[in-house]
Amino acid sequence: MSRFTKFASIILLWSLMSCVSTNHLLISEQIRLGMSIEITCDATVFTSMLDDPCMGYSSYMEDKNALILYNSNNTVYLVFENVTGSDFRRSGGINSKLILIASTYQEANFYVQNIMN
Repeated sequence: MSRFTKFASIILLWSLMSCVSTNHLLISEQIRLGMSIEITCDATVFTSMLDDPCMGYSSYMEDKNALILYNSNNTVYLVFENVTGSDFRRSGGINSKLILIASTYQEANFYVQNIMN
């Protein structure tokens, strides 16, 4: 196999893998309430980096043990409870649970600050 063929195969495979959107995962219930951060991030692994909330941004509220994950294009905000540390990718999200899927940061933050115990 030539170098060009290998390169073209890698590009084609990457483009096919990035065809899944977070919105599609939500509609098909591959992401749903009750999931842990780990399982949620496993589900989003084939989305584009801009659309993947696990590769985007996070906001940790230590006093509530809550974490908001959101993607770079600001279209989905996932609120998790029982997060024991801001480093959720290591051990902070082991017992986490997805409790809200929001479309704005304001909605997600309001829920954490005013509705969570």
